[in-house]
Amino acid sequence: METGRTLAFLGLGLVAEAIINLLVRGFYALHDSKTPVVVGSVTVLINICLSLIFIFFIPAWERPVWGLALAVAIADTIYALVLIFLLNRRVNHFDPVTLLVPAIKIITAAALTGISLYIPMKLLDQLVFDTTRTVPLIMLTGIVSLIGLSVYLFITWILQIDELRSFLGLFGRITKIFSVAEEKVESTISEAVTEIESKP
Repeated sequence: METGRTLAFLGLGLVAEAIINLLVRGFYALHDSKTPVVVGSVTVLINICLSLIFIFFIPAWERPVWGLALAVAIADTIYALVLIFLLNRRVNHFDPVTLLVPAIKIITAAALTGISLYIPMKLLDQLVFDTTRTVPLIMLTGIVSLIGLSVYLFITWILQIDELRSFLGLFGRITKIFSVAEEKVESTISEAVTEIESKP
């Protein structure tokens, strides 16, 4: 239970981390490296203060391990929100539709995917697999992950999320690179074989 809660809060922090990476690049593109550093330093202090609160101001028998993960998630979220606010002022305001609609779609897809993961995981865990053993646990993880990925891709297709097209385009380019590399390797091998056969 403690491990699950810790991972859940760290997962929330990952969302903010991904946003922060994009926003920091935005400030760098504006030749402003000072703002992310200053805001980041303040949020590090916030993270430290929250961590100390969770460590020293909660009774020893109740101190949750996930409290430290929650402190990181809160600090990262504050960092991301402050950077969004400041960058919004620097570029004379984002288009709210362009900014919010894709985010709402992605959050909706993620929430529905989470539900689709939780239900089969609980059912299969209780009725089919003995997850006290390694092999059934790996099988359960693989099946549930496949279900979750399928549901997520289907929902992103239904909601017409542009990032799905970008992902599929990237996958297509990677496939093309491998096919070109395979053709070059086959051509090189064929030339080498021809050269060997032509020698007396």
